Amino acid sequence: MRILVMTKKYSRFGAICFEKLCRSNVNLIGVVTLSRLYKRKSLRKSYLGYFKKLGLVFISKKIIETCYLKTRIALKKTKISDFFLKNAGPGMVEEVLIDFPVEHVETDNVNSETFLEKVESMNIDVLVTCDFSQILKKKILDVPKIGCINVHASFLPGYRGPDPIFWVLFHEERQTGVSIHWMTEKIDAGNILAQRVVPIQNSDDEKSLEIRLAHEAAEALALLLTKTSSVKEKTIEQMESKSSYFKSPTLARRKELARKIKSRQRHIV
Repeated sequence: MRILVMTKKYSRFGAICFEKLCRSNVNLIGVVTLSRLYKRKSLRKSYLGYFKKLGLVFISKKIIETCYLKTRIALKKTKISDFFLKNAGPGMVEEVLIDFPVEHVETDNVNSETFLEKVESMNIDVLVTCDFSQILKKKILDVPKIGCINVHASFLPGYRGPDPIFWVLFHEERQTGVSIHWMTEKIDAGNILAQRVVPIQNSDDEKSLEIRLAHEAAEALALLLTKTSSVKEKTIEQMESKSSYFKSPTLARRKELARKIKSRQRHIV
């Protein structure tokens, strides 16, 4: 079964899932990453877009994180990498590619004709998206022989949308989860292939919860794809009556969550 993974270039969640598949007994033929944060925009314009929407603090964290990830990659290529990165999971796909050099394709528009032709030429059976920020149109969804699978960082049908980790923390949920589902034209609405429940700890912030969810998702995804029959087994239909969808949080919401997390962590004994 020929598998292609798609994720964001700087996605920790996607990198952890990608690395797990690289280490598993699956026929992973390549990985696709978005070359820009926004379609048809340079990195500078992408960050300006983030700044206007989410403010100075958010964009500063993004720049620092990007520099950190680039430093990790440089260290990984040296002999001292084992000392500095011991027990540290991957921060981005490029880091994983150092150890597992599968084909790497970059695109700024997953629905373009050029990219469609490229994917068709790869003769894939299953396409897997993990923390991918563009919506796949029908012409891409129809390319894989078996189908397209999405790894979503919530226990569906709750918390559909682009930033479920933020919203479960914002609403002070006590547990969340990960869901692996078939992709349809409707966002995060396809039948469920596998799910896992993950408790939320009082000490959790977005980063710590993302890492734990990513490892749970990676384990479930590898287990699913290792057994070809599992992908074709009967799935669970999502209950639309229990579904919820949340858009990307605003700057005001992000500030509110930061206050909530600080308050909660101060009360930890």
